[in-house]
Amino acid sequence: VVNEFKTYKKDYSENAGIQFSEIFDVSSSALAREKRKIKTDIKLDTHIQIKLDINRPEASEDYLEQGYDQEKKMFYYKVYYNSEI
Repeated sequence: VVNEFKTYKKDYSENAGIQFSEIFDVSSSALAREKRKIKTDIKLDTHIQIKLDINRPEASEDYLEQGYDQEKKMFYYKVYYNSEI
């Protein structure tokens, strides 16, 4: 979806003759309000909890994978990492 949006934005910008700014100010209160909406803790019924870093939400997209195991009939999370900290 990200690539589709970037393509749309580029095409729209060229066709409409509009230059979009890549840098803009964000209200601190609006940022705090939106941060509260981001899910940072995943609590599972198997008594396992996964905590995500709210300052890098893109890390969950890059290094956390969700799926369903047909054999076990359960959902799973797969976490990718190089080393434990």
